[in-house]
Amino acid sequence: SKVTIYINMENGIISEYMQEIKACALGQASASIFGLNAIGQDQNSVFNLYYSVKNMLENNGDAPIKPFEKYELLRPAFEFKNRHASILLVLDATKNAFIEN
Repeated sequence: SKVTIYINMENGIISEYMQEIKACALGQASASIFGLNAIGQDQNSVFNLYYSVKNMLENNGDAPIKPFEKYELLRPAFEFKNRHASILLVLDATKNAFIEN
C-alpha cells in the first residue's frame, strides 16, 4: 500500500488536503473517510483519531466520534490484524505531516 498526501495548513489547522491512494479496499475506505473530513483538523484531532482507530482495531475499543464515526464500518477488520496497517496508513501519514511541520 502507498499513500501520498498533500496538506496546506494555516495556524496549525489543515486548510487544504489532497491524497493519492494505492491500497487495498480497507485502506481506500479509511482514506475516503478521513479525506472527507480532513479540512479543519488540527494536530490533536489527527493524533486522537489515529489512536482511536488503532484502539478500535487492536482492542475492539470504541469507534471514533464525529465527524469520523464512519470508521465504525471498518470494525470487522478487528479480526484481520494484517489489514490494520492499511487502515491506519493515511492517518499515520497525516500524523507525520504535523510532526514534520
